[in-house]
Amino acid sequence: MSYDMNTRRICLFAIIFLLFSASGQSAPTGSDLLLACNLAQEEGYDSIQGQMCTWYVIPCNCSMDPAIPESCTPENMEVHELADIIIEVLTGNDILLDKTATMSAAIILSEKFPCEL
Repeated sequence: MSYDMNTRRICLFAIIFLLFSASGQSAPTGSDLLLACNLAQEEGYDSIQGQMCTWYVIPCNCSMDPAIPESCTPENMEVHELADIIIEVLTGNDILLDKTATMSAAIILSEKFPCEL
């Protein structure tokens, strides 16, 4: 049976999701995001870590949760530039490292790129 690259990526993502679920964590943390983005920078963004980093650093402002802050990130920003910002702020920031990856990234990007009213 032959699998294409997208099928493999989906399977790897599902395995990672199951590992987080099995460990009692409902979602990746800021610490997990920091690790994923560091690995993505070293190994490229085509790895599963690169995909995780990309998922969290590209803001969608699509959350229905009002507790998650929105950001107005410039459209011309590259993933690696956003990852640089995330890595810089997360490094040594125990408060954000313990939050979910979604919340950590949202806080960082909303402070760096606030939306004007």
